[in-house]
Amino acid sequence: MAKGNLPDFLAQALDDHILNPDSYFRGLLNAIFTFASAIWDLWYPLLEPVIEGITAWLRDSPNIVASGSIIVFGILVWRILSFFQRLVAWGTRMVFKLTLMAIIAALASMAYQRGIDKTADDVMNVAGKLYAGLLVAAEFWIGQYNTYSQQQKQAQLRQQRMSGSAYGGASYQEKYGQRNYA
Repeated sequence: MAKGNLPDFLAQALDDHILNPDSYFRGLLNAIFTFASAIWDLWYPLLEPVIEGITAWLRDSPNIVASGSIIVFGILVWRILSFFQRLVAWGTRMVFKLTLMAIIAALASMAYQRGIDKTADDVMNVAGKLYAGLLVAAEFWIGQYNTYSQQQKQAQLRQQRMSGSAYGGASYQEKYGQRNYA
């Protein structure tokens, strides 16, 4: 009988259905092992030369084994980093969901304590301030974008003047050649 930290009913079930030689599980396990042994006995004489050839080839060329080991190590590292990436993504999603739930709980608590009308006024006040802040940020960004675009246009005009192509003619160096003052 199975002893240890198991409860009595579980130990009895383990004895009756798993460890008993006449149980269905043991018969099924015995049939699977008998079938696998028969397949192994049939195929081993055919596969033995192939297996011997592969092991001899690997023994004679250690670079392939080293390369395979490096590839397996790289795949293992990739899987571990992929796991950590999924873990961080899950944690981030959880934090954002908890933050949203906290905001909703705070609004519900505020509505319960102050009433719907005052809560709606407070929410509209905060939303108005956020909207005004976004407008200021958008205006600043558009101003910076326009400044950068103007600087780019001026740089292109300077480049065209230096090459002479802005006036449709040849550049100074093309017209008069290189001056040599030495």
